[in-house]
Amino acid sequence: MTARIACLFILAGVGIADPVFSDTIIVRRVTGEPPTIDGIIDSLEWVESNVYDLTNRSIVPPPPTLALGYYLFDDSFAYFAVACLQYSGRTNYDQFGLYVDEDRSRTWSSDSSEGNHWVEYVGNDSVVYRALLDTVPNVWRMPGQCPGCQSASSVASGHLEFEARIPLGQDKGSYAFGPGDAGGFFQYVAVAGGMQFIGWWPPELLMSQWTNPRYYGTLVLDTTCVDLAAGQRASVSPVSVFPSPARDHIRFLLSGFSLHSSPFSVLLYSSSGRLVRSLSPVCRLLSPVSSLDWDCRDADGAPVPAGTYFYRVSAPTATESGRVIVMR
Repeated sequence: MTARIACLFILAGVGIADPVFSDTIIVRRVTGEPPTIDGIIDSLEWVESNVYDLTNRSIVPPPPTLALGYYLFDDSFAYFAVACLQYSGRTNYDQFGLYVDEDRSRTWSSDSSEGNHWVEYVGNDSVVYRALLDTVPNVWRMPGQCPGCQSASSVASGHLEFEARIPLGQDKGSYAFGPGDAGGFFQYVAVAGGMQFIGWWPPELLMSQWTNPRYYGTLVLDTTCVDLAAGQRASVSPVSVFPSPARDHIRFLLSGFSLHSSPFSVLLYSSSGRLVRSLSPVCRLLSPVSSLDWDCRDADGAPVPAGTYFYRVSAPTATESGRVIVMR
């Protein structure tokens, strides 16, 4: 099961971005003013964000969309927002949680800053941080408000909304991330005093697995596409691909790529050697980490069959090859 949004949602009287279909949460960079953390999800402030359906789909029969997630970042902070669409109240211990395995090792690193943030309402809004050290009972909890963190909640829209920001950096309680970095990620949303779990991502994660980053999804801080200064040289360095296996979205992180007059591309081939798709960046990239996305469709827009596909990254100075797996 993937995180999906099935229709266009309207918040604060303004249309939110088109639906996102992805196995991975892609955090877009803010190009203008960052969101104001006031607990009101103004779609103009969040217009650059992908929108993910966080609804707990383990409920039978499946409920309507209950929770939406929004994600942005800039040079200083990661920004998060949650809309609880069917919940009009605000009760002590209403909350959402963010769990990040920063180095994507699928384990909690000993004495690290990896851990989780509770964004919760208890008479007022706060962000609580704790480091996870191997197992959940063995934790270090930061006293008081997480430094630099900020959160707010509101029911002004007619339903409960949260907004929060968390610093980027090396301090405990901050995310040691930069553009293009990827980490393991788990998120939940709980209302009715924290007792009713309406949101859960990745949706296939089981209740018994929430403490174990081995089962987490992937969160990526996306790079910014900008004009390239003259004279830059193109180069090839290792390619990261995730998720693989995947159902409908694969991201190629091309660490160290830069462009001059000739663009690079990712060529995808079937196991029989037939060219399935050619991917190219939509503009020149100055960032030291670039990325391209494949929606697991062929050149005609049809979903490709399940199986193994081979990619070839082609740049003016070098090439690199590998394989990815598509599931259906």
